[in-house]
Amino acid sequence: MHEQREAVLRALGTYAPDTMAVFDVDLGHTDPQVVIPYGGTVRVDGPGRRITVTY
Repeated sequence: MHEQREAVLRALGTYAPDTMAVFDVDLGHTDPQVVIPYGGTVRVDGPGRRITVTY
């Protein structure tokens, strides 16, 4: 898992250095579950370290 994360960060650093990477978000088929129905939106606020799900 650590190697995969580092590979993603290296690739983003090379090809898309301004792109935000978000890891370890339990969303979907996890326990507890947070399901996003069709039409729902997710807002990722990187600097605020906040993820908001709106249905």
